[in-house]
Amino acid sequence: MAESRDTAQESDPSTGLVTLFAMVEGSSLPELPAHAIVALGCRLHVTAGAGDAARFVLTGAALRRAEGAVAAYRAACERGEPTFVMVSGGRAWAGLVEADAMAEHMVGRGVPVSHVVRERTSHSTRENARYAGA
Repeated sequence: MAESRDTAQESDPSTGLVTLFAMVEGSSLPELPAHAIVALGCRLHVTAGAGDAARFVLTGAALRRAEGAVAAYRAACERGEPTFVMVSGGRAWAGLVEADAMAEHMVGRGVPVSHVVRERTSHSTRENARYAGA
């Protein structure tokens, strides 16, 4: 089993820069100001729905990442911190873009759509980080 660890980088809140943190499975949420929460996209498992409409099911890493972002968003709101969630991932699986599917899941779990930003152009983890920080 791979070792879990938290990685965090905090920028000066007075500069308006984004606080970015990454969570690895099994890690706890860091106690940092959450000006932005970034959820990196990953593979979606797509199934056929009624009328052959494509439907997505968040499982595995995609579900953990989306749920981690929802939990971090709620924690930031409880602390009274203004925040938003950026979902990064432009790869499409059976026509569904990672960022869109994960954003829809988060909105369904109570994150206001106005607090979700979608980055839909990245196709790798490196691009996720580069475009999310732009």
